[in-house]
Amino acid sequence: MNKKLKVAAVASAAAMLLVGFSGGGAQAAKWITGSQVKNESLTGADIKNGSLGQKELSAGIQQRLAEVKKLKALKNGVDGKPGTNGADGKDGVDGKDGTDGVDGKDGTDGVDGTNFELTYANTFPQVTIANIGGSFASRATTVGSFELPAGKYLVQTDALFRHNGTTPTAAPSLQAALRVADDSAWGLDAGSIFATLPGATAYEREAQGTSLRVITLTETKTVKVSAFGYNPDGSAAGSGGFAADITVAVQKVG
Repeated sequence: MNKKLKVAAVASAAAMLLVGFSGGGAQAAKWITGSQVKNESLTGADIKNGSLGQKELSAGIQQRLAEVKKLKALKNGVDGKPGTNGADGKDGVDGKDGTDGVDGKDGTDGVDGTNFELTYANTFPQVTIANIGGSFASRATTVGSFELPAGKYLVQTDALFRHNGTTPTAAPSLQAALRVADDSAWGLDAGSIFATLPGATAYEREAQGTSLRVITLTETKTVKVSAFGYNPDGSAAGSGGFAADITVAVQKVG
């Protein structure tokens, strides 16, 4: 709508208000046209507030309003349209299977363990040590004996010495001995124990000792168990006054 038409519309509205209708069936007055309105004679006071729409405004004003609306939308953070989804990537190539590892070598069989079996064990009856002093080979008191076949052995000997009920007249060093006959004068020592009773000549005293030996026999041998004793002066004092309890345990170790 051009400026003249807008003015004509305004003028027509004004004429209606001025002329109106006459009472009692009067005829309506003629409309005022745009040609009858003097250019630039109407002002904003002649137009009702809010009566004009955006379409009645000039193209320049409408463009400015659109720009203002766009700027306002950007300021308020209006969400943009979602972007187009990207294309799917190509599937990767599967990796190659690894090579099977080489089987390990079988381990070497272990050596069988040694059988540590108990070969012989005995507690011999108590004996009175008949002789003290002199030569062991000729005067030792025999307690007992046992045989061992060829092999390697751990020999444990335990001896308990005590007075035999009479008041001793000496305090000898008492002995328990195991001997295996060989080419030597004394034989192979398979266990020797020396013990002295505390308190010298006091009655009812005891002494104890233990021996451990490892021996190797190449053939079956007899082991002899004996009891003996020595005085510092080499005398036979105390003979028959002491008793011995001897225990032997032999374990095969090879």
